[in-house]
Amino acid sequence: MITASPVAAGFLAPRPGGREITPLDSEVVELSLLLPRWQAEALEQAAHNRGITAGQMLRRLIGATLAASDPHGN
Repeated sequence: MITASPVAAGFLAPRPGGREITPLDSEVVELSLLLPRWQAEALEQAAHNRGITAGQMLRRLIGATLAASDPHGN
């Protein structure tokens, strides 16, 4: 079986200055995220080990990172 590379399949990096989020409603957006297979599999396993989904783990990681980057809580 031959599979096309992500680039050949149309998964290209966003253009500089372009939007990387797609609003779904007033509160939720969709992010496009390409990961190497090993990272996606490791993320899925780490989340499973914690009894959560990969999406939940990413939301927690993002929240913790943003909270740590703003010492004033703004």
